[in-house]
Amino acid sequence: MVIPTGVSVTIEGKPRSKSATPTISSSGLIQVANGDGLEVTASGLKPGTEVAVWLFSTPRLLGTAFVNADGSLSAVFELGSDVPVGQHTAQVSGLNSKGEIVAFNAGVELIGDRVQMDMATDMSLTSLLLALGASLLVAMFIVVVIMRRRNREATS
Repeated sequence: MVIPTGVSVTIEGKPRSKSATPTISSSGLIQVANGDGLEVTASGLKPGTEVAVWLFSTPRLLGTAFVNADGSLSAVFELGSDVPVGQHTAQVSGLNSKGEIVAFNAGVELIGDRVQMDMATDMSLTSLLLALGASLLVAMFIVVVIMRRRNREATS
């Protein structure tokens, strides 16, 4: 999608929990959980006009907001708790400073609720730590075996 010169749009995940941080999936999708929001910031839009934010697979209007007098916009649009888990497309549409229709799309991945998302992250970290611990044990075993062989060879 081509965005006309002078228009800038950013879409970020906005976790409802202040302690959570927005994440991006390995495939570049904005990851959010049920109840989180999408934070939209934009500039270069026509002042006083309305911007709409949609979520697709099944079309769902997340909300609308009005552009400030300087052509900027900053708003958070909450995802309902009934949005299905999976991949979606967020679309921001409005008018540029010349009054032409502009739209910006971004991939969004909904991963259940925040607890499930945090558990998945914790499980990945736990798996990594277990693998690291097992590797250290194997390395220690190899060092012990080598040291015992050297001691035997030295005493022979």
